Amino acid sequence: MTRSSRDALLASLTALAALGAAEAALRLSGLGAELRAEDPLESRAGLLAALPFEPEVVVLGNSRARHGLDTGALEASLSPALGRPARAWNHGQGGVTGWSLLSGALRMLERARPPALAVLCLAPADLVEATPPELRHMTWSQGWRPGDLPALLRAGVGVEDALTAFGCSLAEVLRHRARLLSLLGGAPPGSPLPADAQGYKAEAPVPADLQRARALARAEGYRRELVGPGVRLSADKLGCLEEAVRRLRAAGVRVALVMSPASSPVAALNRAPGSVVPGLLAALEALAGRQGVPFWDHTRPPGLTDADFTDGDHLNRDGARRYTTWLAEEFLRPLLQDASPSGPR
Repeated sequence: MTRSSRDALLASLTALAALGAAEAALRLSGLGAELRAEDPLESRAGLLAALPFEPEVVVLGNSRARHGLDTGALEASLSPALGRPARAWNHGQGGVTGWSLLSGALRMLERARPPALAVLCLAPADLVEATPPELRHMTWSQGWRPGDLPALLRAGVGVEDALTAFGCSLAEVLRHRARLLSLLGGAPPGSPLPADAQGYKAEAPVPADLQRARALARAEGYRRELVGPGVRLSADKLGCLEEAVRRLRAAGVRVALVMSPASSPVAALNRAPGSVVPGLLAALEALAGRQGVPFWDHTRPPGLTDADFTDGDHLNRDGARRYTTWLAEEFLRPLLQDASPSGPR
């Protein structure tokens, strides 16, 4: 090795050590704790860690899951199948993707006792991508921990992204910078997420014209994410989903994959020319088959209309109660009883 190569290596190692020390200092500081408390996924993980009971039934997913699966209805419908009170926890949170479904599953498995059942509530936009892989990197915390690295690499997450389990990506640093400066300037810290009703957040019904306008706007936004020649399935997001299923199954947890409900304007994108959704549904069927778990496409389940949504893909409290009861009684209860769930797949 030449002297210039040694000097370059030494400079690189020194820079990495300095960055690592700064990252560790921030994470251990009060400022780091405040930033973590404001981060939705970190806050959600904190609520899970502080639960005073061991949940028998857990829900993983994004905001569709958080607003769409009523923990009270789950408990009422599934307690008879378990022969005991079935405590439920909804771990749904806005911003969740296939990447962070894995971190949610890993946090569940850190509990003293794994749940009996995990319902992974999916949405198409969480498992696809339109950005070229060489340009797409983490811009938001995925709730990963250093100990998650083997699971991330097994799932096919790129090394650069997997290393965000140890520290922030450059994009995340830039996103945090303004907030960090405001905290240093004496701004009050934000509030962690409320626990709501065991993780479930009910939404009130809205007028039909408002719901329709919101649904059309969301459908237009989703069109850019789901339709077109540049949109494709995300191998590492699907890999994280499969690794989450594999680890839950290895811990003895029964797992169900569910494509979450959507209003008619959003659901229509599944049939649009150039839509990636048919290919995604086929990929999910194949994933479920490999892992030996059921997959149900509930994009437009019976009994729900657009009046049951607050916008394009979030159920109001009445729709959530009806959908959760139907899902639990027709699909989840037989799964817990080791029977074949009824109804269309």
